[in-house]
Amino acid sequence: MTALALLLATALLMGALHAFDPDHLAAVTAFIARRPSRHAAVGFALRWGLGHSATLFLVGMACILLRLTVTADLETAAEAAVGVTLIGVGVWVLCGLWRGTLLLEPHAHPEGHHTHLHTPGHGTRRHHHAVFWIGALHGLAGTAGFLVLVPIALTQTPLGVLSYIAAFSIGVTAAMMLYALAAGGVLQRIAAGRSQRWYPWLAGAAGCASLGLGLIWMGRILFGAGTV
Repeated sequence: MTALALLLATALLMGALHAFDPDHLAAVTAFIARRPSRHAAVGFALRWGLGHSATLFLVGMACILLRLTVTADLETAAEAAVGVTLIGVGVWVLCGLWRGTLLLEPHAHPEGHHTHLHTPGHGTRRHHHAVFWIGALHGLAGTAGFLVLVPIALTQTPLGVLSYIAAFSIGVTAAMMLYALAAGGVLQRIAAGRSQRWYPWLAGAAGCASLGLGLIWMGRILFGAGTV
């Protein structure tokens, strides 16, 4: 195996592992909780991955063409923005429960009565865009600067750098899509099955997890623990 092939295989694996960072999972899971279906979940994960990849490519090209580096201040600012975003996403889910836009409703049909999860139909496209920008923010925060600078130091060629970022991004996106497929399938089954009365509690737990992680995230930044 050549050095470049080994580097790309490593990038693919690192990307897959990076997808399971707590802030990534918390944000994507909260979106899935609002629309518990495999199709919607995979769509959220794909858009998140595209946003994450776009930031890495932009930062990578800036490092190559302009010889820029990701400063500690920029990374800390991005981390703070991630914390605020996690808080906002958590509040969004909990407000949906509080306002009754995320609940189980009984319906009567000729074939009988049943209940299903009610979510508002409007605003779906806006939410899809939101998850893209959250992914872009995650791409800038945390280890993004380090992961982009590593291949620059190792290969010193634009092709090598872009290949590394592409492999890393494929790993991130593929792993998140697999997670979303599993999570969306489980939540969809619960929302439509006999245990559906527990679904609002699960959605609330997802919202609380995002909110709680965001508060912890901000606390560590504001009180001198550095980036998370």
